[in-house]
Amino acid sequence: MNTFNRFIIATLLVFFTSQAFASNPVITELKRIDVKTFRITFDQPVQGWDSFNASAAEPEINYRLYRGTTYYLGAPGVSQSSYALRVMTPINPNGRFAIQWTWEEAPALAAMDVANINSVNVDMSFYMVNSGYEGMNGSAQTISLTDYLSLTITTTNLTTPEEVQTVTTLAANRDGATFSLDGTADNNNLFKIENSVLKFKNANGADYDTTSSKVYTIHLKASKNGETDATKTITITLTDTNDNPPTDITLSNSTLIIVEGVNYFDNDPNYLFLVANLGAIDVDTTNTFTFSLENN
Repeated sequence: MNTFNRFIIATLLVFFTSQAFASNPVITELKRIDVKTFRITFDQPVQGWDSFNASAAEPEINYRLYRGTTYYLGAPGVSQSSYALRVMTPINPNGRFAIQWTWEEAPALAAMDVANINSVNVDMSFYMVNSGYEGMNGSAQTISLTDYLSLTITTTNLTTPEEVQTVTTLAANRDGATFSLDGTADNNNLFKIENSVLKFKNANGADYDTTSSKVYTIHLKASKNGETDATKTITITLTDTNDNPPTDITLSNSTLIIVEGVNYFDNDPNYLFLVANLGAIDVDTTNTFTFSLENN
């Protein structure tokens, strides 16, 4: 066998071996990377392919975004059969091949952000091929709409009534975050967190009438696997409730002068005398009092 024939056989073996181990492209990640952009990642370099068996310089993707029965293509309430058409842009391409591609979808993402949606279902239709012309033509995914954001505690300053242990359920901008008290500064020692629920350690909460402080400062930490912890300081303001009876009645303007011989009812049969202004002594600060006569 001459050298040329050996070269042909070796080339064919390499070709058939590469074909035997080649595989269709697979999506490894679909992610929102900023306020208006999606990024799709494949397990190998791919290029766009159009319906005429030729590479596409600007591959297109048809897709729809929905959550439950609501479809988002610029605004809620779009028909279920509607798809958006966008051009994909390669990241660091080698010729027309790239592992990662992006496209923009500002209107629909803005609508979902307004609706405070954390994740969305995506139905996609496209055609991308690898160097062996093996391709894929679509996929259905559920993706997060908030993963591109840094982890943030969204719970803000609070008010809570006295003598109630549970304050609030803590929240973050990402699902799956866990919460803890960050250190022991200020009033952290008075609180605990159980399954994201912030509580007073005291089962009876705090008594507004006896506690020296009506505003508590606490420091929170949120954690999620693979992400940087988020911290935040908030205040909790204790509010008074009507839980104590009045302890005494006060009188003011209680001196009444009635002139002898004057009939005060001649001109007004409903004439009223101011006998006194009544008040009450009560440790609660939010009360309205009602007075009545007894044994009258």
